[in-house]
Amino acid sequence: MIQLSARISRIVLICFALQTAQAQQLPLENFNVNNGLSQSQVTSIAQDIRNYLWIGTAAGLNRFDGVHFTSFSKKDGINSNSITALYSSRKGDIWIGTTKGLSKYDGYRFQNLQTPEENPFVSFDAIAEDASGNIYAYSAWQGIFIVKGDKVIRLNTPEKNKTPTCVYCDSKNRLWVYINGAGFYTLLNEQWTKEPDMAGLRRHEFIRQLTEGKDAFYAITNQRALLKIKDGVLIQRKETSGFFLNACVDDGNNLWVASSKGIIVLDGGDLSFKKEINARNGLSDNMIHTIYKDADNNFWIGSDGDGLFKYCEGPFVKYDKNTGLAGNIVMGFSKTKEGSILLGTREGGLQQYDRQTKTFHRIDYARHSSYGINCMGSDGRGTIYIGTTDNRLLQINAGRVAEIPLEKKYRPGIYTIKPYGNRVLVHTTMGGYWIDGVTATKFEGTTGLVNSIELDDDAILLAGDNGMYRYSRRKHDFKKLYIQGIDDDITISCFERTGNYIVIGSFGDGLFFWDPVANKVLPCSRDNGLKDNNVFTLMKDSGGKLWVGTSSGMQWVRLNDNLKSFDVKQFNISDGYEPSETNLNAILEDGEQNVWIGTTKGAFIYNPLPEKKDNIRRPVVVLEGVDYPGFKAAGSGTFSAWEHLPLNPEIAFDNNSISFSFKGICLRDPSAFLYSYRLDGFDAGFSSFRSETTLNYKNLPPGQYIFKVKAFTREGIASANTVAYPFTIITPYYKTTWFKGLIVVALILVGGGIQLLYANEKRKRHKEIRKIKEQEQQKIREQTAADFHDELGNKLTRISLLADVLQHKTDPQDEDKNKIISQIKLNALGLYTGTKEIIWSLSRESDNLNDVLTTIRQTGVELFSDTEVQFEFTGLAGMEPGIKIPPGHNRNIIMIFKELLSNSMRHAQATKVVIVCRKESPGAVGVYFTDDGVGFDKELLTGNGLSNIKRRADKIGGHITITSVKHQGTSCSLIFNILPN
Repeated sequence: MIQLSARISRIVLICFALQTAQAQQLPLENFNVNNGLSQSQVTSIAQDIRNYLWIGTAAGLNRFDGVHFTSFSKKDGINSNSITALYSSRKGDIWIGTTKGLSKYDGYRFQNLQTPEENPFVSFDAIAEDASGNIYAYSAWQGIFIVKGDKVIRLNTPEKNKTPTCVYCDSKNRLWVYINGAGFYTLLNEQWTKEPDMAGLRRHEFIRQLTEGKDAFYAITNQRALLKIKDGVLIQRKETSGFFLNACVDDGNNLWVASSKGIIVLDGGDLSFKKEINARNGLSDNMIHTIYKDADNNFWIGSDGDGLFKYCEGPFVKYDKNTGLAGNIVMGFSKTKEGSILLGTREGGLQQYDRQTKTFHRIDYARHSSYGINCMGSDGRGTIYIGTTDNRLLQINAGRVAEIPLEKKYRPGIYTIKPYGNRVLVHTTMGGYWIDGVTATKFEGTTGLVNSIELDDDAILLAGDNGMYRYSRRKHDFKKLYIQGIDDDITISCFERTGNYIVIGSFGDGLFFWDPVANKVLPCSRDNGLKDNNVFTLMKDSGGKLWVGTSSGMQWVRLNDNLKSFDVKQFNISDGYEPSETNLNAILEDGEQNVWIGTTKGAFIYNPLPEKKDNIRRPVVVLEGVDYPGFKAAGSGTFSAWEHLPLNPEIAFDNNSISFSFKGICLRDPSAFLYSYRLDGFDAGFSSFRSETTLNYKNLPPGQYIFKVKAFTREGIASANTVAYPFTIITPYYKTTWFKGLIVVALILVGGGIQLLYANEKRKRHKEIRKIKEQEQQKIREQTAADFHDELGNKLTRISLLADVLQHKTDPQDEDKNKIISQIKLNALGLYTGTKEIIWSLSRESDNLNDVLTTIRQTGVELFSDTEVQFEFTGLAGMEPGIKIPPGHNRNIIMIFKELLSNSMRHAQATKVVIVCRKESPGAVGVYFTDDGVGFDKELLTGNGLSNIKRRADKIGGHITITSVKHQGTSCSLIFNILPN
């Protein structure tokens, strides 16, 4: 009985694999070598912790961000281009199994692990990780290996002579290993744990592949059986005739099985057949090597020769010629009284949709026209109206088809049909026609109407060839409508009402949100979010969403009335919608809130129920590039993992601009990202949302900065991380504190130097002036000396001669007279001698110290000659002959010692006077005077002699000391400066 049941199951599976029923077109996206994939034989797939998808092929490794591929090969360090297995560890490393061993990529470089000598070229088929983070690699021919440092070491199995056939890590990080002939084991830290034996396998049957569902495991055996295992018990078995390589379970608990010709989808509950996915659905008829479900519940399918496929189950279902439609260009929809949907195509005519069988049935109208359909509509009574491509208006009422002629002699081209109660308004190339029952009434005075919308109970807004018109149904008149912000040359295509606005679609100029009360317009175009400016259809559904069909596909548009901005969601392949051009007014919402959309590639049906957002993984934002002047010169520094960016760069102030490139990674919808960024140290806060992925900062002041960026999906889901990139703009030396201090010091020094130069210049100028004055004074002294010498010398000579004449005439016996005459002669001679000293002191040559000292000695000798006073002058011989003293010093020095010598002679009653001179230092000379006279008391002095001496010493800047002790004599020392040699 069991064998009979198994045979029946096999027959059923063969039947559903071979059935030729209409296959539904699935939202499958293909990536191959034309998109950047290194090779089209995809062998393995894994997703890392940063949302990147890694794809192994027979000719290289690929990293995919949802848009672009980055390829790696042997030249990058992998030991082989033939990739056999991939795994992303919880730590973030990428483990690569190849036909020549195991490699690891840590974001910096590839490391090829050393294999055992007895197995130098191990081809690994699977890689897994236990709960402790140990990495295991499985080879179908060599067994299980564990990674130890930079080596892979073969593990001995607990069952001798029995080999493992399957390795799988479940959602609880338990590592399962099936050993042929021994059953399941779990492996942790190299320790094997035997699991209870599972009954139901046949002789020589073992498990080749294992995958996990919601509450059970599913296995593929070597005898082409599919098993459902729960709590270690085999609860269901399905025999097949196919060759299955891999399996995966989707969110609906459906089992996807990779076969030799596409994919078989089974119900995860009873393993019953649900559908087959192959080339007829948009996949491939080639062998499927692997099926991988990523964190966003996308299915990635690796084929043998057709590259990589992405399947994302979205809310859209597509129908075209391959899935039952009579044509691909769907021009319109209508709903019958019973709620059935009629669909019209340009190539194949009219069809009705059967909800039960999900098939289409043709409705024949060939008796009236053999052409396709251009537009459709219905009135409030459920009567269907069709405009054909040969310009006929057909009416379908109670299953009967009739033609309603609009004109007798010609047929105007029909654009659109719009319901107004129990009537419809047909917009044509010749104007508008009211259709009431079978009667057609033309608008008078109109030409070329495209579309219309009801403004109120009376007025209708019409779109014509020459702008917009307001039509009054009561008065039956037209008025040209001028709206500020909408030019007359703009061609209007369609209308819809949302809130207080009439939304106006156009060909080439996007949307206009017109407020009829305030008569204000808010434009919405490519400049502020709309994906395309060619608008063909507008509809507000029962949930309030505004559907906008354009030449690039379908979008939702929402007006943020407070911000006067727009949120736009573009549907794409991740939603199950293939971006394609929509057709004029080809949109309809049925009674179950499904939205039908007519495009040039078929009909798309939107079902709001499959919209799932709770289980979508948050995107990750990565910094792709950093660039600044001198970036290449920084090549010797340290770099980050994965993107290889310089870490904490220090940028010269001359290069104080930096640019960043970044991107969000979400494999479900990789293109729909907005970004918010901030430069700490420069920006006050995060920016508003922007779609640009590059940013440049220029002329940054010196300082430390951190660039931060976050990514957001169109639904407002923030990235799981925020990129933070620190860098420094180096303060130039001329802006540093020490340099500023140095500048201050330098300015002070310069100022001081200038002041010093000024003072020196001033002193020099004073010196030159003084020199000039001295020269002038010297000239005056010399001139005075010469005049004084000539004049006084003549007079004294005459006095002396007259005295001689008088003495000759005087009686020699007259002593008194001769004595007086002798005194006259002596005084004249003394006056002459003194005059000579005065004249000498005024001459230029009187600055010689030796001459001054000689004069002092001569004065003493002459003064004390013919007296009993002993006079000594010593030290003159030891004085250098060329010593000079400042001008004017000679007379004061001589007069000081003349005064001292005179006092010793006249008052001191001295018997010995001694003068000693010597050089005290290189710049000073001392002259010392002593006598042994009676001395004096300074308090009793009445003359000016002592004060004159001190005053003269002050004049020459000398230091004088006078000491006198009564009855012991007087001493005086004078020390003064001499001129340098």
